[in-house]
Amino acid sequence: MKKSRPKKKLLSEEETIEKVYLKALNFLSYRRRSEKEINDRLDQYFRKEKSNLKEAVLSKLKEEGFVDDSRFTQEMVLSLSRSNSPRGVYSKLYKRGINKELVDESLSALEEDYEYESACRVFDKKVKNPALLGNPSMRKKIMDFLFRKGYSWDIIRRVFDTRT
Repeated sequence: MKKSRPKKKLLSEEETIEKVYLKALNFLSYRRRSEKEINDRLDQYFRKEKSNLKEAVLSKLKEEGFVDDSRFTQEMVLSLSRSNSPRGVYSKLYKRGINKELVDESLSALEEDYEYESACRVFDKKVKNPALLGNPSMRKKIMDFLFRKGYSWDIIRRVFDTRT
């Protein structure tokens, strides 16, 4: 004899919006997110035909201040600039859907010499024993590493001049 499953009751639009809103708040509870990240997650919750409900949830999140790309950008730039070059920061934020103007505005607010300081931190973390830098192949390897991280050759030379 087959057991019958209880039928799922259909939720009203308001109940659906509230349910997805709570899921979105849970998604935001781990860290601040960009509008694109939230939009992508809402796409997972809703099917394409319910885009009006998605917009309702997104506007509710915006009204309550949970979606703010400028604040997100400022916080992420401060966090990412500790160990990334400006190009690295831009690249990571671009992947999260932040436009170039917001990133440029936030990067310009940083200290003038932060790129050099960031490169020095990365260099110090990578180079445990400065005596090894006497070896030209090791020196080139570290320079290439810093270049791949997005630092300019001028900054890399400046770091090597002060650290070696």
